[in-house]
Parts: sequence; C-alpha cells; structure tokens
Amino acid sequence: MAAGPFTTSVVLAGLLAGLSACTLPAAAGFVTATGSGAVASVDDTASSGTPGWFSYTGQWSTSTAAADYGTTDHYTAATGASVTLHFTGAGVQLYGATAPWHGWASASLDGGAAQRVDFYRATRVDQALVYRSGLLSAGAHTLVLTATGGHSTASTGNVITVDRADIYTSTPPAASSVSLDDPAASVTYQGGWLTSISAADFGGSDHYTAAARATVTLPFTGTAVRLYGSTAPWHGQATVTIDGVPSGTLDAYSALRHDQALLYASAPLTAGPHTLVETATGTAQPGATGTVIAFDRADIATAPTPAPAPTPVTAPPAPTGPPSGFVTRCAGGLCLDGKPYRFAGFNAYSMATQSGANIGCGPQVDDLDGYFSSLRPSSLTRVAAEQQQAIDPTTHQLSFVALDRLVSAAARHGQKLILTLGNEWAGCDDGTQKDQAWFAGGYRQVRNSTGFYPLSYWDYMRAVVARYKDSPAIGMWELVNEPKDGVCSTPFVSDSCNGSYTCPAGAAATMRSFFDTVGGELKRIDPNHLLTSGVVGDAWQCGTVGQDYTTAQASPALDVLTYHDYGADNTPLPGDTVNGLATRLSQAATLGKPLFVEEAGIQAASAGSCVSLAQRTAEFQAKMNALLGAGGVGYLIWNWMPTSASGCDHTVGGTDPTLALVHNQPL
Repeated sequence: MAAGPFTTSVVLAGLLAGLSACTLPAAAGFVTATGSGAVASVDDTASSGTPGWFSYTGQWSTSTAAADYGTTDHYTAATGASVTLHFTGAGVQLYGATAPWHGWASASLDGGAAQRVDFYRATRVDQALVYRSGLLSAGAHTLVLTATGGHSTASTGNVITVDRADIYTSTPPAASSVSLDDPAASVTYQGGWLTSISAADFGGSDHYTAAARATVTLPFTGTAVRLYGSTAPWHGQATVTIDGVPSGTLDAYSALRHDQALLYASAPLTAGPHTLVETATGTAQPGATGTVIAFDRADIATAPTPAPAPTPVTAPPAPTGPPSGFVTRCAGGLCLDGKPYRFAGFNAYSMATQSGANIGCGPQVDDLDGYFSSLRPSSLTRVAAEQQQAIDPTTHQLSFVALDRLVSAAARHGQKLILTLGNEWAGCDDGTQKDQAWFAGGYRQVRNSTGFYPLSYWDYMRAVVARYKDSPAIGMWELVNEPKDGVCSTPFVSDSCNGSYTCPAGAAATMRSFFDTVGGELKRIDPNHLLTSGVVGDAWQCGTVGQDYTTAQASPALDVLTYHDYGADNTPLPGDTVNGLATRLSQAATLGKPLFVEEAGIQAASAGSCVSLAQRTAEFQAKMNALLGAGGVGYLIWNWMPTSASGCDHTVGGTDPTLALVHNQPL
C-alpha cells in the first residue's frame, strides 16, 4: 500500500460485463467453489505459477498493510513504470488502492488499444476495482498497466498501485438471473437468526446470526448462484455446500461496513434443481470483533449464454469528486470549490429546536434567516442534531420537520452547518452519558427509557445522513460531541459519572474502532461530506489523551480533528506539551489532517465581576490569530444566542463586539 491515510470501501460496476452490480467488501475473504476454480486471486507478489503472475519494469516499491490483499501491494509514481499480468483464463479484474494523491495508468490487454485507468479518489480506498476485462476467450492473455505520470485536476500526485488480480479460470454464466430475497418462503433458517430492517438492504431487510452451526437453506433451479450480505468489522465466517458437497467458504469481515456485498459465487452448475446450505462456523479471522454472518439475497443464473467474442471494456468511470459547494480536504487543509477554505463562526447548539415539531434542545431561534444573513459568506455553524431534535413530541416518531427548516435556511444563504449526531453527555441526547460499552457496540441498542428515543444511535445516524447527504449546506458531520471511552462503577444516570471515570486499558483502540465502524458507515452513505471527531483534545478524555489523540484519530473515516478551548482565557494556544493545542496541531499535521478549534468559551458580561465584552473580544482575537498562524483551519466560538446574557456567561449575541470580530477576522 502506498504511504498515506486510507479507508476501505469499494463498489463494483459488475463482476464482468453482463453480470449484476454488487458491492465488494475490501479485505473480505470472497472464496468461490472449491475444485472448480471459477475465480482465482493472484497476489501482487506472485512471480510465477498458474493461473497468473506479475512482472514489474521500472521503479516500483512494495508496501505492507493489513488492508491489502495478502498484506502487500506494489506502487509507483515513475512515468513509464509498468507491470504485466500473465494469466490463463476467461476474464480478469485488477485491484489496487485509490487515493487523493493517485494518478493515471494506461491498460492494454493482449497488445490492444490502451485504456486510461484512474486511481484517484477523494478518500483512500484499498482493494478497489480499477480495471475489468469483460468475458474473454478461454486461454493465455497478458494485461500491461503503465504509469503515465499524469493525474486528474483534483489529484495531488501520480501514484498507481497493484494489489491483486481475480482471474476467471472458467467462463461464468452471463445469462439472465433472478434474485431471491432473504424473507422468501422457500428460504429456511435454523438456529439463532434475527431480522434487520434497513433501506440499505435488498428488499429492505436481511437475516443475520452469530450462532455457530446456524444454517440458511436455499433450494433453487439454475446454473450458478451468488450470495450477498453485509460485511463489517464484527462479522465472521461460514461454509457453503451445494447438493451436499462442500463448495467453499466465505469470510464476511471487512474493516468498514458494506451492505449487499458479494460473499460467494459458485462455479457453473448443471442446469436443474439444487440446494445450497450456508452454515455459520462461529469463527472469524484475526482482528474481527465478532462472528456475525448475514444473508440478504441470492442471485440465481437461470440460463447461460455463450461468451461473446473478446472486446475491450472501458475502465470504471473516473470519480468526479464532491459536487460544487462542498467543503473538501486538500493539501493538509480545507478547500471549497477548489480554493483554500478557512472559517470563523459560532456554535449555536439550539438552532434546530422548533416548538411543536421536535422535543428540542435549548431555546428556539425564530429568525434563522436573520442569523444566517448576518454571517460572513460560507461560514460554519455547529448545531446539536441529536435524536431528540428529530422526534415528534406527540407521536414520538422520527420527524425531520425541524432539521429540514434549519438546513433549508442555511442553504438559502450559502452557509454551512456542522451537525452533531450524538452527545457524550446526557443533555440533548438519550438521557444517559456514554461509556466504554456504548462505544464498543452499545450504540446499536435502543436507549428509550423516556419514550422519546425510538431508534438506536446507529439507525438514527444512518437516517439523518441519508436525508442530507446531497445538501451543500452540510459542511461536516460529527458523530459525537466530546466522546470519551470511560468506565463507571455504577450505571450511568444523566451525567452522574462525570468526574469519577476510570480510563480502561485499550481506550484508544475502542475509540478508533468506533470511528472506523460508525464513521465508515457514515462515509459509505455519504462519501462527499467531511467527518470531524468532536474530541476535546485535553488531558481528561479517555481514549484521546496524549499520544492516544493520534491513535484514535488516525481512523481513515475521520477527515478533520478538533480541540475545545476553555479555562485559559489569556493564553492564545492553551495547554501543556502533552495535551496542549500546539501539540494537537503538530499531531494533526503528522496525520495529514486539518484541525480547528471547535468550541472556545470565555465568560463575560456587560457589567459585574466578569471580564467585559470588549476584553473578551480582544482575547478571542488573540486566540484566533495564534491558531490560524499555527496552521489551524477554523475557529468556532461558544455560544451564539439572539440576545446577550444578562450576567456572567459564555453567550455571544445582541450587540456583542465579538460578532463583528467573527465576521471580519482575517482568515
């Protein structure tokens, strides 16, 4: 794998020309029927043997990473460097890493016309499909991939990679097929199976189990079969038999979750009736956190047709990147429509509150248009968007009326939002503080003691992101405000454990897994918007203290890092050399990710014992100047309200001079 941050998610345009589109889980152990050898995978290190091997010419390097097939790949940025795949079969698919710094190659099959292959993608993807041949006449073939030294305008480099080739050693059926959904009456389940409902599933549902020896049986009539289900970090392995004969294994693990992923493809079968049995083994590969397997659908080939004559098939279309108006990462910072982007703005946590439309979090802001029109162009505002902001107070069901109002108002004025989807603390969320068990998987469980939280965090997150994934008014998503992976000796009630946390061993790993899994799912639904971490960055947040700040936030799902600044009013860059803001900026630069101060609060009042509003404005200005001068990309002040507070408070509003500072601060 070429050096750099990475993520894992890939969508195939089709197994081969004429076959149905599917999602292939990166690092999932897709294994076809044993004995028949319909598909064979050739690692990038193979230098001899059948059915294929690679030979490299020019300057190539090798990288090692668990995300790669066989834990290695080859990469180069040298113009003219080439790799030749020598293979025997009826088709080939080539896989490598795509990334923001990757470029173009030309691909020539059997000496034919060269086709451009683009390895660019806005976020890194390992084991991505980069080329497919279509059906070929069975026999010996060569595929030559050559680095051109060019790249798309969105890319920052010319790297190309080779990870593996999947070779079709026998011609697969290219005929019409029928899909058998998981609740079909002909499908039978034995053992501990459960049903999950999700729009991401085929037909809106799938079946899943973690019970060893649980089985799903599919009688079918046809000439081949393919099984689809979800893959995830907590998924495991299963065996497959057809007509009582062992016919392969499948591995449903992947570093990020994928729905409707291809898990198994049979060899060609004799036309007629067959019975497939998939059996959960209760095992998983090292690194998996569970043994779940899922069945979503089966595609059954009903009548094979002759393979067509060899024809070149163009590579998958080059990714176009985010639409206009979306904030993106670029060269260690942020960009908006191709130009460097930095920002100054506010937290306005209660802005999604709407009387009668949701339960709300804080006082309602009536004049949203007035607020957004007062901001500098393309500013950012961070708003609480936890589940109670989208629950109808009468029906207790999901309702997006209030969030629609907010997002529409921001869009009308060309402004951007950071929507925070969960809260470490009880307020504005499900009434309980989050702990290690929650971050380790409890987010999939419904916490509904009050009756106002009908969805699990996982399902709510997916619903919100799917609704606004195409809106340019979303600047960034945030999974949880101030997440910390702690343990409390008594069950959480409200914020009762605050101050008596203990930080368990492996806290950073738990946080990293949370960001990988939940952030990966968010990115699968919405690959265009950025995701920020929401962490405080100081010395008290379990899982992100000291070097753990880097460990947890190295997650490929996270785009932007955060810091919260309270209690150091006179210090422009607060904190010590272990957990201070200057250290966090250095750690972010090491990760190649931008950082901004997400919350900065200074108490002030127009009169009394606090500092004056004017003095607070001067202190904020010193902090903003220091952050932007040290490489930070933005600054959000806590907290905007329509009117100033009457006493000593963090509130910024009314005629407070900080409003003008934020509007006019040089960026």
